[in-house]
Amino acid sequence: MIYIWDIINGTCLVKMTTHDETPDDFIYSSVYSLTKMTNNILISGSNLGYIKIWDLSNYQQINFIKEKENLSPINQIITISKNKFAYIVEKKINIYEYQSNKTIKAIKDY
Repeated sequence: MIYIWDIINGTCLVKMTTHDETPDDFIYSSVYSLTKMTNNILISGSNLGYIKIWDLSNYQQINFIKEKENLSPINQIITISKNKFAYIVEKKINIYEYQSNKTIKAIKDY
């Protein structure tokens, strides 16, 4: 779960079901990395290699990316620009373009 809080009022605005419901639901999944791309876009990465992109204006998932078949964790997600983010899995850095919905560059064995 990801909890979104109003820190001024101290109230929980929403609880978003994250990586608990994935195609590999027979294996426990949890959020490993989290970053805010823009004011309305949040990105989460799981220990099973899933990336989910969230719209914070309505708290809905808007994209789902499966990195690989071998269930490697998404170790870190870094915002590059409004349309791009990088994520690290195993010994590879991937640069993902949000609007075109694809990985535009992969750097192996960094």
